Amino acid sequence: MGSALVDMYSKCGRIVDARRAFDHMPKKNVFSWTSMIDGYGKIGMPNEALQLFHSLQQFRVEADYVTFLGALSACAHTGLFAKGREIFESMERDYSLKPGMEHYACVVDLLGSAGNLQLAWEFGMGMPEKPNSDVWAALLSSCNLHGNAEMASIAASELFKLNAEGRPVAYVALSNTLAAAGKWG
Repeated sequence: MGSALVDMYSKCGRIVDARRAFDHMPKKNVFSWTSMIDGYGKIGMPNEALQLFHSLQQFRVEADYVTFLGALSACAHTGLFAKGREIFESMERDYSLKPGMEHYACVVDLLGSAGNLQLAWEFGMGMPEKPNSDVWAALLSSCNLHGNAEMASIAASELFKLNAEGRPVAYVALSNTLAAAGKWG
């Protein structure tokens, strides 16, 4: 019940109420911790999210895939790219968790949003599996943000090969990127 309250308050943007519910829980589990980390990350409070993330071990709570996604997302939303890379690398090294495609997409978003498009590209191309549509969409979004029409065209092309109907926003992002670069043709 406590985890559900934390999650509900977090998703409603009522982070103070979420934290109050979290703090008053007699026994916290990975779901309550993850909801609180994710809530802080989504409202732009990465330091609080990361502080909780790093407190997990102290309280003998094992982070899971979703917990890592929340921590990576908190870094991506606020440009903490070095911290995000550190968390991503610790996932397999320290927790024996193999990153999923959504973790890779989050790191591509993190690197790309910070303006490191080449590094985001290299990271995506160096994945153990072929990038999925989420990875390409993250790269396309970053290219749009930073005005890289050439890389945006490649990312959009790959995205459309994988999921043309499921990503209508990608057409708008590509169009806006090309228009901003003066490539009307």
